[in-house]
Amino acid sequence: MRTLCSRKDISLLRWWCFFTLILITHPLLDALTTYGTQLLWPLDLSPAAWPIIFIIDPLYTLPLLIALGIALVSQRVMKACTWGLAITCVYLVMAAGAKLTVEQRLAPALAEQGLEEAPLLIQPTPFNIVLWRATVMGEDRYYESLVSVFDSDHQPRLEPLVSNPELAEYALASQQGQRLTWFTGPFLRYETRLLDGKETLVATDIRLGFPGFHPFSFTLATLEDERWVPLAVSEQLSSTRGIQLETLSRLAARAAGNTSALCASDFVPPEWRAERIVYRC
Repeated sequence: MRTLCSRKDISLLRWWCFFTLILITHPLLDALTTYGTQLLWPLDLSPAAWPIIFIIDPLYTLPLLIALGIALVSQRVMKACTWGLAITCVYLVMAAGAKLTVEQRLAPALAEQGLEEAPLLIQPTPFNIVLWRATVMGEDRYYESLVSVFDSDHQPRLEPLVSNPELAEYALASQQGQRLTWFTGPFLRYETRLLDGKETLVATDIRLGFPGFHPFSFTLATLEDERWVPLAVSEQLSSTRGIQLETLSRLAARAAGNTSALCASDFVPPEWRAERIVYRC
């Protein structure tokens, strides 16, 4: 007959290990996403990020939830949780391998453009580890590319987009701008918008989302008497675009290796394009 142990039967060392693992593994998993986390907080260091998994990935979360449900129903806690953790760990190893494959396929395209040393962000697209998005920051523009592990011998294409780096000086003149670049690194796109009758400098975090669907943009300065004046309070601008079902279906087709289904720049406004062409990938 199975008996349940009391919490008094569990040693202090086991309790310590239990809570320590909980507190450590969660931020380590956060560090495997695009935004990362401050692993060495309270030191004022930029977030550590090694993105191999999307912020929300059902294929990672579901095995853990299923294992927890089985453990609660069957009382076989150790076996169920072991299987759940094993599956998710294998998934992370597969994600790391997929990213390494994408990096190798992207290397010739970077060398061709002379961008081997340029800041590079490779991250999975939403809800999968098959299709990856690469963002490369050049001197006067940035580049986007989509690479699937099923692309076979398809050569990745770097699609140039406007970043307006000449506005960076004015954007980073304020404390808000400096804090934003501390968080994002070089992955910012600058533009001017007419807001409330004033020419406003806006910075967009181009890491999260998809080109044309970036959710985080911030006001940093306004043009007054032909000079940029930093704003005392930065405002986050809400995105006016929503992702349609057709977009998700094209994303899925591109992940399956259909290189003509979707290009990285298909949804960006015309003024974002560094070259006035529409790519056919």
